[in-house]
Amino acid sequence: MKITKYFAVIGCILILSSCSIKNTIQDAEKAVFTVYTYDKFGAPSGTGTGFFIDDEGTAFTNYHVLDGAVKAYIETIDGHSYEIKDILMSDKNKDIVKFTINNPDNVDLPNLSLHRGNYEKGDEIIAIGSPLDLTNSVTTGIISALRTDRSHGDVIQISAPISPGNSGSPVLTKNGKVIGIATFNRVGGQNLNFAVATKNVDELSSNDFEKENRKFNLKDDFVILNLPSDNGSDIILNAIEFGKNQTTAYFTFINMNLMYGDAVTIWNELYKDENDHGFCIKDQAGDKKYYIVSSSIGANKANGADVPLCDSYQFQVYFPTIKNKLERIDIFNGDDSRSWRFTDIDLNYYRNNLSVDMNLYKKLYAMSQMKEGELGGAYQMFQEILNDNPTDVDCLNGLGLISYIANNQMDAMSYFDTAIEENPLNVLSYLNRFAISEAKKDYQSALTDISKAIEIDPAQPDYYYHRAMTYCKLNNYISALTDMDQLISSNDFKKDAYVYYLRAMIYIEMDDKKAASKDIYTSFQLTDDEELEKELKEMWKYCGN
Repeated sequence: MKITKYFAVIGCILILSSCSIKNTIQDAEKAVFTVYTYDKFGAPSGTGTGFFIDDEGTAFTNYHVLDGAVKAYIETIDGHSYEIKDILMSDKNKDIVKFTINNPDNVDLPNLSLHRGNYEKGDEIIAIGSPLDLTNSVTTGIISALRTDRSHGDVIQISAPISPGNSGSPVLTKNGKVIGIATFNRVGGQNLNFAVATKNVDELSSNDFEKENRKFNLKDDFVILNLPSDNGSDIILNAIEFGKNQTTAYFTFINMNLMYGDAVTIWNELYKDENDHGFCIKDQAGDKKYYIVSSSIGANKANGADVPLCDSYQFQVYFPTIKNKLERIDIFNGDDSRSWRFTDIDLNYYRNNLSVDMNLYKKLYAMSQMKEGELGGAYQMFQEILNDNPTDVDCLNGLGLISYIANNQMDAMSYFDTAIEENPLNVLSYLNRFAISEAKKDYQSALTDISKAIEIDPAQPDYYYHRAMTYCKLNNYISALTDMDQLISSNDFKKDAYVYYLRAMIYIEMDDKKAASKDIYTSFQLTDDEELEKELKEMWKYCGN
């Protein structure tokens, strides 16, 4: 009987302990939030965790979570969003930032208390955070050691797992008091995770964040947009900054097009008036246009920026100073359907709207992270978005590209097939599938896809070039010639020596040496490439000239 009673007591203690931890978690997680940051371009730059310490919205996170951001928002467990307002105190070495949020409705916010008593090795702890954007994930463990770090000061080594996104998480006692702020882990070690002890908070006496992050919270002068172009998601308008000396538009170009091979070149021609249809901002209210002055990429193809496949490239376009506060605008770089266009932008909406579209944030962040060495993280984020939205074509194309780079063509084709099934009018999906069919020498399937792309978007001369080359591989030179004529008639290629050279080759295959000679002569006049000139001279002789 004594043994039975003993085990009954132990079982009761275990149940009470379990209930106590559950209650602690349920109460504490209401005060924990996810931090979303935007970089100097206004593009999504990452997530972290933070927590409130009073009901008005004073909070803590890690310094590195906000470092380099121009704006940051938080989202609470109940889905409410708030902009981070003021940085109150900070210490880069200790990796702590204390801040307030913009709480215009004076909502009473759940909050946590800082623990200033004693704790020791072996004490149970709880960490609540958003690793890899898995909001309010809970990990438990013990205090593994109490240490002093040269940079961070007093730190607590914990056994609770810490992952990217956990930065700024409160580390709690089993009674729900904050003893530390999760900060870093040791790479290469097994579960070596660390939190800055909250006793460091009492030692905060300066605000180095403001000195090193002068662009943080530029208010109405810096308007975050993150809008895809009207005719595709390869170019994103991240933000517009209305500065004293110039107006700057911030863009991210994302190369998700297999058809262009290893890289694509982008540039901004400096057309500056309406006759040239140059890059401009149009004020809808006054119908006034502000034309491009310069940009951070070249003004022609020869001096443009090469963007590798599955990579992103940020650039700025500069316009004159705009003194009046614009409300509704268009931004475009031409007057045809091929140009990048962002129409009917309600700036006041973006100035005042504090909500974070999480699917869009995660997708843009994943797309911006599509670069060498970081594809694994992008792949995971795309997968997470598809769990909530299985029909997202951008994510399906992103997964297809990453699979292709990993030499998994079967999965790549499967993702592109699904993207086409979900949106039969998405041109990018056809172009990516076309490129894989071309590589496999399945030219008939490639022809079907490139023809579909032209049917959907007939204004893109590049498509005619690729279809012409496919026709040539199928020995259909008459159709290839028709597409080359279409290509050469476009403004982009009418002075391109290489396309005249290619059309001359097609004429030779058709045994029309007279027409070939004419294109050889035109190509020679347009080029200064010695290798091409040498080839053209040989063709000239072959045609009997």
